[in-house]
Amino acid sequence: MFLLLNAPRFIRIIIFATVQFDMTPERVAMNTLAWHVTNKLYFTNNACNFVLYCLSGSKFRRDFTKLFRDNVWRHCTRKTSETSSNL
Repeated sequence: MFLLLNAPRFIRIIIFATVQFDMTPERVAMNTLAWHVTNKLYFTNNACNFVLYCLSGSKFRRDFTKLFRDNVWRHCTRKTSETSSNL
């Protein structure tokens, strides 16, 4: 997944850094489109990693749910204690 989503960006960087193109409006538009598409793929890799961790890692899922469960519980108890102390 990493190679599939990151390789196009680095190939684009290498091609546009090493090859000298005449900068016609069509070439500028093609470069801009390539930049947007490859950056979207590059950043999609981060989202895919999260999904893959959720699907494959039982410890990750357990710790991830515990993170939110514990924070919500602390937030609720803190709000309750602040409300009762203000009375």
